[in-house]
Amino acid sequence: MMETWFIIVVSLCIAALIRPTLSHRRYNKKLPPGPSLLHSSFLLLTNSPLNFEPVLINLKDRFGQLFTLSTGFGPSILVSSHKLAHEILVKKGALFSDRPKFFINFNISTASYGPNWRLLRRNLASEVMHPSRIKSYSSARNWALRILISRLSEQENDQAGGVKVVDHFCHTIFRLLVLMCFGDKFDESRVNEIAKVQREMMLVAGSRRITMLAMFPKWGKILFSKVWKQFEKVRDNKEQVFVPIIMARIESAHSEVPRVVAYVDSLADLRLPDGGKLTYREMVGLCSEFLTGGTDTTTSALQWIMANLVKHSRIQSKLYDEIVAVVGPP
Repeated sequence: MMETWFIIVVSLCIAALIRPTLSHRRYNKKLPPGPSLLHSSFLLLTNSPLNFEPVLINLKDRFGQLFTLSTGFGPSILVSSHKLAHEILVKKGALFSDRPKFFINFNISTASYGPNWRLLRRNLASEVMHPSRIKSYSSARNWALRILISRLSEQENDQAGGVKVVDHFCHTIFRLLVLMCFGDKFDESRVNEIAKVQREMMLVAGSRRITMLAMFPKWGKILFSKVWKQFEKVRDNKEQVFVPIIMARIESAHSEVPRVVAYVDSLADLRLPDGGKLTYREMVGLCSEFLTGGTDTTTSALQWIMANLVKHSRIQSKLYDEIVAVVGPP
């Protein structure tokens, strides 16, 4: 029985690989060099996406600054040159602004280029990232800064050694983004609940098992049913946390109490090109993307800034003098 099942699985995998291989032959003369389809698939299956950078560095040394990584769901073009990236993304952006369909989430990062993608991107840029909106969150930023200072002071008093600032940066930025996303200053327990389901989704989405599932989108749910069920469970857990928050926010839209404009407010009022509205699942995906995309990037930037301030004492002293000139001595 086990041998029969093994033969079936191998046959389905081969069938899934043959079709993309045939479809890629037509473009082989146009695609940049890179490892073969089987080699690319092997690299993806044996390396976690979260620790894939050394693999890409080795491929860059072997194939150059522009190379192709072929997988079961299509070729990916990797660019490791600033000059090439600017030419592709800026000078010839309209030509390259597309991506293959992804089967997991409905958000800006995974949506195929088209009317929906343009609408979602424009909504984020105009309703949240616009300078006028950024200014409206000034009180929220002051609130987050007080949280950061309080946490740093508490740890400094509790420990005689150094303070690990990156964890406090991550917590503070996440709380600020939760406020910008949902429009409410939740208590610590609710924020931890949101962070927990976010972290669970990131761990599952960044695992090799999801990579296997994504490589065979047609057969993946059958071949890797346990992986798919695990993903569904994590997604359902996140929706159980996010949906009540979104519903409560939408229901309070006509309240007379002054409130900050939140990202979810724009999603609730959004009309898709076909005239429909976003479902709760789609809004959960977009809110999750908002929180994930802003937390790690901002935390990494702050961590890099702090590291350089420690390394360059002259810049640190200059920055300190400028702060004292504005807010006064401590």
